[in-house]
Amino acid sequence: MALLIRGATVKDAHDYATVHVYSWQAAYQHIIPDDYLGQLDIDNISERFAKGFIKYKDKTHYYIAELDGKAIGNLALGNCRDVDKPKFGEIIAIYLLSSYWGSGYGKKIMDFGIDRLRKLGYYDCCLWVLEENTRAIRFYEIMDFSLMGQKRKSLLEKP
Repeated sequence: MALLIRGATVKDAHDYATVHVYSWQAAYQHIIPDDYLGQLDIDNISERFAKGFIKYKDKTHYYIAELDGKAIGNLALGNCRDVDKPKFGEIIAIYLLSSYWGSGYGKKIMDFGIDRLRKLGYYDCCLWVLEENTRAIRFYEIMDFSLMGQKRKSLLEKP
């Protein structure tokens, strides 16, 4: 089974959203309230991604990871959104269906993302993670990321 990582298009929005929703529901269980996770709607999120793929095409690079034609992961990259890191690239999002956790596919997606950021001219990279998401933190540390101690009160707040 070969993993294919390719640029996501509007036609991929439903698969991209499906990975997003199922990954959120697995990764953020016990972190984000169940009622919020339960109301995530793939069709609505798919529409949002389809619009975002077009609206942000010059700022954000979206990728989908497929295994034998089935979407199992996704990735979004771009310029770091933190005002104090204007020359950093950012892994804006990286998600993998929980049934593939521990398989090595997450590492392959992350390696792909870091390589793409290098090809885009970035020499440093950052990402944000919920402090309660210890599983993701361990993964990022294995990938040689380190916690910087910065915190936000919400995902929308600037550091």
